[in-house]
Amino acid sequence: MAKEIVYYEVTNSYDGILKGTRFKVTKDSSKHIDACIKEGLAEETGVPTNKINLSMLKCVEI
Repeated sequence: MAKEIVYYEVTNSYDGILKGTRFKVTKDSSKHIDACIKEGLAEETGVPTNKINLSMLKCVEI
């Protein structure tokens, strides 16, 4: 269970999450990367993970 901290940025605004929002993601080898990204974004924005649509937000690692 290796963990790594990386930073992501939202490149497409959607549903109240604005383009340019940067957030910390803890990559965990025991989880899918999308789950890790959703957790990091939820922590930063306060939006519940089940309301986050990553395919519409387009997040990139910075």
